[in-house]
Amino acid sequence: MSLVFLFAPESARTLAIVRILAGVCSLAYGLAIAPDLARWFGPQGVLSAAAAARLPAQVGFDVISMLPGDGAALDGFHAAFMLAAAGMTLGFWARASTAGVFFGLLAFHARNPLLLSRGDALLRMVTLYLAFSGAGRALSLDAWLQGRQGTPPASPLIAPWPRRLIQIQVSVMYVCTVFWKLGGDLWVDGSAVYYAARLEDLQRLAVPLVFDHAAPVRLLTWGTLALELALGLLLWVPRLRRPLLAAGIAFHLSIELTMNLFLFQWVVLAALLSFAKNRGHSTCRKPGTHDQF
Repeated sequence: MSLVFLFAPESARTLAIVRILAGVCSLAYGLAIAPDLARWFGPQGVLSAAAAARLPAQVGFDVISMLPGDGAALDGFHAAFMLAAAGMTLGFWARASTAGVFFGLLAFHARNPLLLSRGDALLRMVTLYLAFSGAGRALSLDAWLQGRQGTPPASPLIAPWPRRLIQIQVSVMYVCTVFWKLGGDLWVDGSAVYYAARLEDLQRLAVPLVFDHAAPVRLLTWGTLALELALGLLLWVPRLRRPLLAAGIAFHLSIELTMNLFLFQWVVLAALLSFAKNRGHSTCRKPGTHDQF
């Protein structure tokens, strides 16, 4: 793998957009768990800390169970997480805020793994990679405040390796998803979308003209496999990236329109945009050329 691919300085704008979207998802996660915070994460909640520790889905060290049991400490921890998510979104103390979001997500996920979805796991990974990046050098309060104070702003060029890790994560996610689906009969025979459309608890918008007929159901089922495989393998091809990104965005928005999968589609879209063309210039490229990744 070329060192230029990993380390040639590039504009921070693309990762800044990913940071903002991931920050909004983190804020939405925090708001969603707030009404039932004690029920899901408290010492007297539906899942005890001892039971959570025995689950095979354990994702990290359970910090929340070590908090005092009066409820105020849990509320304070949640408030700190929300402040970190706001700081990440706005780019205020961006790197520290993003690290705080990662550790907060890790703590909540470790305390109650039964609430986890694939979107939660992806959001946790994206925030980890962003915490090591310079995503706060663009589209951020940090950059704006530096300009207001007359302090020379930090270079808007950053090392691309955290963005590469997000891109690799996206590719692995799609390819593994396709191979997992091919292990079941429903995706192979073309009927998977028919059954998915009948999960009433997740249904947001019924489209009977599409989901009640065999031909469109098979087209959507096999088309999903083809698109996910293309997103996993072909987003790295510069000439194919723009149409594939457009197709991927439309695909996930259509799922969001018809099914309620909480934040999954939005987290995937945030990670997917790490492939968006970076308009900044690398110091290792000729003037007038753009980053091809």
